[in-house]
Amino acid sequence: MPALGFPTLVESGRPSSTVPNPIVQVDTNYGSFRIELDRQKAPITVENFLGYVERGAYDQTIVHQVFPRAVIVAGAIRTNGEPVKPGPPIFNEAHNGLKNTRGTVAMYRDPNDPHSATSVFFINVKDNPAFDPQLERSGASPGNLAQVQAEDYGYCVFGKVVQGMEVVDKIANVPIQDTDQLQCTPVEPIVVRSIRWIK
Repeated sequence: MPALGFPTLVESGRPSSTVPNPIVQVDTNYGSFRIELDRQKAPITVENFLGYVERGAYDQTIVHQVFPRAVIVAGAIRTNGEPVKPGPPIFNEAHNGLKNTRGTVAMYRDPNDPHSATSVFFINVKDNPAFDPQLERSGASPGNLAQVQAEDYGYCVFGKVVQGMEVVDKIANVPIQDTDQLQCTPVEPIVVRSIRWIK
């Protein structure tokens, strides 16, 4: 896969601070919750996520992994077992100042490739500082991200649950099992019926 490089934000390409953050509603068989997307801090990631939403790519998918008291993971597998068709990988905006705290939403990516996120996302059900950038551990400076090791680059937070966190908590406490394909997958399917951009 070709290197994605490190884009520079051109002033004219930055979203205006007066543009409100989008809000999406996630409807599941366990209830509904809403996520506010941070378009100012994570513009690339938000537009990527909204692209999947607008295409209906997340409709009739499952929460395919639940790591108890840590995260729930979705956006990869349909209810019929088929994979979600991924778009091109995106630049990792993990160094945007947003932290993986309880209720935040972040992109999953290959641990060995910081710039490999496509459709898969997770919701933090507790504070997870280990998922934030670890520059000191890599011995890199904030101005030289090319020196950051893949495992230390971080996972990009791009939104936060603003309504219905009790539904996320309920999902995070379902019985799980390990299968031949996945670790920590729910015993009974947790269906994401739809994700809609509501405002």
